[in-house]
Amino acid sequence: MSSPTTVLIAGAGLGGLMMAILLDRAGINYIVFEKSEHLSALGSATNLGCNVLPLFAQLGLEDELHKISKPSSTVNVYNETMQRIGHINYEEYISTCGYVSRTMARPDLHALLLAQVPASKVQLGKKIQEISQDASKVTILCSDGSSFQGDLLIGSDGAYSKVRQSLFRQLDKQHLLPKVDAENLRACHMSVLGITRPVNPEQYPVVREPGTRYESVIGTNKPNT
Repeated sequence: MSSPTTVLIAGAGLGGLMMAILLDRAGINYIVFEKSEHLSALGSATNLGCNVLPLFAQLGLEDELHKISKPSSTVNVYNETMQRIGHINYEEYISTCGYVSRTMARPDLHALLLAQVPASKVQLGKKIQEISQDASKVTILCSDGSSFQGDLLIGSDGAYSKVRQSLFRQLDKQHLLPKVDAENLRACHMSVLGITRPVNPEQYPVVREPGTRYESVIGTNKPNT
């Protein structure tokens, strides 16, 4: 009798935790490996659109998501002289896809997902250094000298993924690495975030609104917006 399938997940970020939830619901054995000693989600606000919101509904997490988020109603687009040149009404999307985008604090979303994953399934302080594989198994080697074996490895460990880098090294030795993948990672989008102290809702009524909105400024012949 063959042993049950075991999936190794690199990274306990949003993607890794969502993958863990899906495997858990499907009854597939898995282990999540996170390089940090303590889980603490970074980031400010994030937005989920109609391409992913149905998944939360299917998992029975829609109500929990609504508790930590607000609907995103509009996007106003301005040029660099602050003249409005465009407008998007997200609420119109409901008629075509059934959902409106929602905005939340990224740490809150991370906490929601983490609460769905048994603590015994998350190994902290496991920084993956190298991977190896044969026809049937994949093995990960961590910086503390420990190693783990599974049937499948999912790399969800960020832009500078150790899983990806290890795969690229193996492909490079076989002269199979595409030229584009040998290039340094490039930043193609930059964001500037402003964080304020708590504000008085009487002075700034916008914070009392039930939803959120975005104001986007596009520069003329500028590299970043």
